[in-house]
Amino acid sequence: MILDKEGYLFDLDGTLVDTGRVEFKSFNSAVESRGMMSLEIGEFRNYFEKYQSFSKVLEAIGVEEKEEFIEEFHEKLVDKTAEYLDSGDIDTIPGALEFLREVDKLGKPMALLSNSPADAVDIKLECLGIRDCFDNIYTDRRIENKKPHPEGIKQFMDDYSLERPDVLFIGDSKQDIKTAENAGVEVMIVGGNRALDGVDYGFKNYEELLERIRSG
Repeated sequence: MILDKEGYLFDLDGTLVDTGRVEFKSFNSAVESRGMMSLEIGEFRNYFEKYQSFSKVLEAIGVEEKEEFIEEFHEKLVDKTAEYLDSGDIDTIPGALEFLREVDKLGKPMALLSNSPADAVDIKLECLGIRDCFDNIYTDRRIENKKPHPEGIKQFMDDYSLERPDVLFIGDSKQDIKTAENAGVEVMIVGGNRALDGVDYGFKNYEELLERIRSG
C-alpha cells in the first residue's frame, strides 16, 4: 500500500513542481547561443519523451560539444529559475503539498532525487517553502550518476538502512519508471505516464491520489 512504506523518495520537476517552461526557455537559450534554430515547445517535449536522455537529445539535434552545452544550460537554468520564481511562473503542482503533508505525518524518511543542478533545486525548494519537507536531497552535489541510474535510490536506502520493499519512489516520467526498475523498488506515477508498464501505483493527479488515501 502507498502509505505502508518505510521510506519515500520524490522526483522534483514535473512531480512536485511545474518547471517545464523554465527548462524549455533555458534549453533554447543555450541552443540559440550556438547559432542553432530553437525548438518549439512541442518539439522540446517530444525529443525528451523519445530519448529520455539529455545527451541523446543533444546528439539528435546536432550539438557536438555536449559537455559545454550542458554546462551552459545548467547556468541558464539556475538564472532563469530565480527569475521565474520571482515572477510567480513556477509553482507546486496542485495537490502535491497536501500529499507531502500526508506522508510527513507518517514520520518516515522523506527525500528528494533530482537530475536538475543542485543550485537550481535549492532555489526552487527555498522559494516555494518546501525545503523542510525533506530529510535529504540527492542531486549532483551528492551523487555522481543521474537518473535512470539507480545510485540515488540506493544512496537513500543506505542512508536510512532501508531494503528495496521498504521504498516508494514517486515520479512522473518514463525516466522515473526506469530508475525505480533499475533500483528494484516500487514506483508511483502521478500524471500522464501512469498507465505505462512498470508502474506500481498510477494516478491522474494528486486529487485522485488523495481521494484514494482518504477512502482507505
